Amino acid sequence: MIEFTNIEIEMIQGPFNSISTQVFVRAHPTSSAEDNLDRQSAWQAGWRIAGQIAGPYCVHSETLPAVIAFQDQGDGGGLLATARIPDPCAWTARLPATYKVDIELTHAGTCKQQSQHLFTFRANEIRQNSFYQTDLNGNYRRWVLRCVQHPLDDALSDGGEQFREEGLVCIVINPTAEQCNLATLNGVAILSIVQQPDTEKTISAVEQLDVWGCVTACVIVGDVEIKANDLNNVRIPIGCRVSDIREPLPAWAQFCLVDVASISDASAFVDCQKMPVIISDIRPFEDCASARNQCAVLQKDVAAEGDYAGYCILTKN
Repeated sequence: MIEFTNIEIEMIQGPFNSISTQVFVRAHPTSSAEDNLDRQSAWQAGWRIAGQIAGPYCVHSETLPAVIAFQDQGDGGGLLATARIPDPCAWTARLPATYKVDIELTHAGTCKQQSQHLFTFRANEIRQNSFYQTDLNGNYRRWVLRCVQHPLDDALSDGGEQFREEGLVCIVINPTAEQCNLATLNGVAILSIVQQPDTEKTISAVEQLDVWGCVTACVIVGDVEIKANDLNNVRIPIGCRVSDIREPLPAWAQFCLVDVASISDASAFVDCQKMPVIISDIRPFEDCASARNQCAVLQKDVAAEGDYAGYCILTKN
């Protein structure tokens, strides 16, 4: 018999559709050759994955949560179950819809492991050189990111109201799980700066951020070697910070963050225009309203160079 303890539960969102969208839950139990001489799969050995997904829940809106049971998908490479969610609500800052997922791993009808997870539907994507986000009707519209480097705890002090009112994205370096949980529940979008000492920790950090609806995108900084397929299972857009626009971009980068001083050399900047480009600059601001105004001024300052995917106001490099 295959035994396992505290096995990781993976949740996967199918292609987002405003009418209905599938959610998959998967577990990959392992066993030693001595414990599994007949090479049975976990499913053949009597293990099952079951549970339910309930929602949406939202602190800024009254909702009528639905409860949908997961259906076991039978024998395979691991344990897999799926649920189809009607009228799914994608997470946005103005409507931070979340779902609660309860999972049970059973053997011969006896529960061996229980866990609860927070799940959000992600409905922002990259198209050519812009970001797009779905509206409540399931229609995608271009989304110009306006980001500001600001302490997340301060942004959450009023429940994120000022950030939502100004349509701002909070730039946070290495946000913690606790911070991401609060931002997801309260509706503060995050542009995460991932700065880790090595490749393994960088990939792990990005994968951990992928589960949080508040994380709009990640920017990987630092001298780390990453292969394009290392991030294949990550749903959030992954970008790089460009210090020299004449250098080739890494193969894994889906967008880039570029300092405003670098875009004057338009001929060298052409390659960057094949993907979304977020322009950044260090500028002073007093509050959310002035930060939003600085984004608008930055956009105006570079309008002659191009219409970019986003604008970032930094307090320091």
